[in-house]
Amino acid sequence: MGLTFARVAGLITSFGGVLWIMESRIGDQNRPGAIVLMLAAIAFLVTGTVMFKKLRVSAHLLVVNGGQLLAGGLVLLPPSLLWEPVGGVRLTTSFVAAQAFLIVGVSCAGMLIWFWLLKNGDATRASAYFFLKSSAELRTHAGRGGVRA
Repeated sequence: MGLTFARVAGLITSFGGVLWIMESRIGDQNRPGAIVLMLAAIAFLVTGTVMFKKLRVSAHLLVVNGGQLLAGGLVLLPPSLLWEPVGGVRLTTSFVAAQAFLIVGVSCAGMLIWFWLLKNGDATRASAYFFLKSSAELRTHAGRGGVRA
């Protein structure tokens, strides 16, 4: 399954839709450096997706996910210790619950689902599910009045 004209057109249309929706949300808090960081993150996601499909990783998905999370944590540990005061962390119930959700629900479960989609399908279809999830979350929060759609 190669990259056909229809798939390229779909990807361009999808990206155009994301740009159109996000353009209305740009404000003073969106500095050029933050936008460059976001674009770099998207480029790394795309690169990682393609590499995962091309390299045919033989390790179990839990090992791949654990290695990824460990590497990311080790890279981010020095700047976070330099720029954020450790004494500012308050171990409240809501903080621990939020961290548990982010670690287990987003980092572990979300990435395992992502890798499973990549392993059992093609990258284009997995990416479509990835963006479908985001748009469903946006509609859910917009329906509750939490986000303006």
